[in-house]
Amino acid sequence: MSRPGRPDSVVERVERILDACAGAHRSLGLSELSRISGLPKTTVHRLAVQLVTAGFIERDASRYRLGLKLFELGSRVAARSARDTILPYLEELRTATGGTVHFAVRDGNSVLYVEKLRDLRGIDRGSRLAGRLPLHATATGKVLVAFSSPEAAREIANGRLDRVTPYTIVVPSVLLEQFDRIRRCGWGSEREECVLGWASVAAPVVGLGGSLVGAISATLPVAGLQEEKVALRVVAAARAASRTMGAAAAAAAPESVPYSP
Repeated sequence: MSRPGRPDSVVERVERILDACAGAHRSLGLSELSRISGLPKTTVHRLAVQLVTAGFIERDASRYRLGLKLFELGSRVAARSARDTILPYLEELRTATGGTVHFAVRDGNSVLYVEKLRDLRGIDRGSRLAGRLPLHATATGKVLVAFSSPEAAREIANGRLDRVTPYTIVVPSVLLEQFDRIRRCGWGSEREECVLGWASVAAPVVGLGGSLVGAISATLPVAGLQEEKVALRVVAAARAASRTMGAAAAAAAPESVPYSP
């Protein structure tokens, strides 16, 4: 439904176009966008061209719908909110393991690090906040793939597998076996596949209904690493964070049943 009066700014006009697309259950033609937004066709067309270029809306023939760019931005906002909830568990995990800890989410074929706390000695192992690394070369990435879907696992395993170090696994069948093991065990790891001299252990964080939120990990020197001992700490932190995430989601949607790992 259009709002009365002429929009005072470009931002408000863009908002009307996006609202029109969001409220529709199908793609809209130019005339429909004009009618629903209350804007002239010439204005809608001019702004739509720019929004398509930016990825905020998509055009199929002469019809428009919301673009994936908005989904990506919304996902990052959700990740930041999750980061605030998970931070206390990351701090506890760092204290328990002495290692560098991360909270990461999937961003296409990469891991996006939403939070990073350096180890207690202040040593930096090469990752960076808001940085990206390949899914197949990181413990968090493997966990995110393993707990998404079998289709996603096959897509990653059969896609481009660059070597980050000489130890990076680039054989599809081996990766698929790892994904299966991760799903069975509830955690994943990598040894010098991302950074020489370092190893990581990761576990999934889930929210309401078991929806995958992200993954947390602990990274330590590979020499003398007791992987299974670290895994117990990481899994415990991930489950505690998952319970909190599920409770927070349940409070926002009280009719739903929270996930209980």
